[in-house]
Amino acid sequence: MGEIATFYSFKGGTGRSMALANTAILLARQGKRVLMIDWDLEAPGLDAYFVNCHPNISKAQGLIEFLEFSNKNLDKMTYGNEIQEQLNEVFHKIKERYALQLALPPFPEVNGLFLMKSGDTGGESYQRKIHKFNWKSFFNKIPAFFTFLAEYLAREYDYVLIDSRTGHTDMSSICTALMPEKLVLVFTPNEQSLQGVLTIAKNATAYRIKTDDLRPLIVYPLPSRVDLAEEELKKEWESKYTVAFEKLFQEIYGLNANISLVEYFNHVQIRYASRMAYGEYLATMEFSSGPNSLSENYEKFAAQFVRDNAIWDYKPNESPYEMTFIYDEKAKNALDELLLHLRPLQRSDILRWDDENRIPFEKWDTILKKRLADKKDNQLVLVLIDKHIQDNKYYDLEVLSSIITKKNGNSIIQPIWINGQLQEETLQLFNGKLILPNRRIPLQDLQDKDNAWINVVSELKKQINKPKRTS
Repeated sequence: MGEIATFYSFKGGTGRSMALANTAILLARQGKRVLMIDWDLEAPGLDAYFVNCHPNISKAQGLIEFLEFSNKNLDKMTYGNEIQEQLNEVFHKIKERYALQLALPPFPEVNGLFLMKSGDTGGESYQRKIHKFNWKSFFNKIPAFFTFLAEYLAREYDYVLIDSRTGHTDMSSICTALMPEKLVLVFTPNEQSLQGVLTIAKNATAYRIKTDDLRPLIVYPLPSRVDLAEEELKKEWESKYTVAFEKLFQEIYGLNANISLVEYFNHVQIRYASRMAYGEYLATMEFSSGPNSLSENYEKFAAQFVRDNAIWDYKPNESPYEMTFIYDEKAKNALDELLLHLRPLQRSDILRWDDENRIPFEKWDTILKKRLADKKDNQLVLVLIDKHIQDNKYYDLEVLSSIITKKNGNSIIQPIWINGQLQEETLQLFNGKLILPNRRIPLQDLQDKDNAWINVVSELKKQINKPKRTS
């Protein structure tokens, strides 16, 4: 299956269409089948970059004519009762009638680049078409039309790149929330442009969560028209938008506070070039690729765009929490499950442990007291409470209470209730403290155990992300 990506900017003049066109060329030069769709019906122009790449490009029909055809030839289809055969019959018209196969003169071997214009913009009828088309009525007629369209296009092409309408409109919502699985946010270093794309990213990801669309929505910020001559301003704005997108990703993806986009933005930016202000030039066709050239800028972005792994890195944690696990041998399986869910935090250097940190309950007294005494800061002690550990003769509440009340530095002692009943003494010991997953039902009695472990880890992340006490 291919990928659907939307290039969006809150305001015009960011170089969004230019970025899309250059990215498409780079992907096509790699042998990919790439379809560009000009969805900016009010201010189209993607075809202007390719006037010499197809003999009939000026008179070709496109998106608005395809939508008119679909509206005319499809019956009403309520959600969940779509007729796949009818939809596919209409969708096939894109390849037959509306997608132009482009020739790239500098690269005659490339035959996989296609363009679907906004429509036949040559006459007055185009304006009438786009103003007459009733988006709300069409959406009500076939609510899942654009979802099925995205699925069809992903089967036919390796990449579908959509040039979206600017601002906050129904059309831009289709492009940013319904269609794509990748969202490229093109912005220039100013508050209006930056805040606009941050808002659309929040709205699009929030909408996606509410739907039954299981595809992830991956955001790729793309700073554009960055003036390298203004070094101090460049540093100031680079820091500003780096922090802004780190906070955005923490919010929309539930990441912790130590992610970093510094390395990404060190590689990804489209510099300002005065020559590119004149005409519709494409750096990936017109200019040689040299250090920090426009062509190289687009190549670096394209390299990030096709990656499967996340664009953020994790900042090295200055002082990761060292783990200690206290458990009864009969709860070893539960401990193994817990460790499995904690691995991502270990790989991110947020938590640290080895086999010596797993303490059978018979040895917890001396080992734990020594560990907390020797290491003054950032200790996370997890006590796995089950029936057997509460019946264990080594379950010395007085000693454990002493350790809890006299813990050093930023040490955290956290009980996790695995099974059995919580004894009154245990409840008194952890009075006023959080018991995971809750004080009503042990983890092993919950129906969705995997989700229960996820919630446990989420609560642990909240605790270790709290501001640390200073001496």
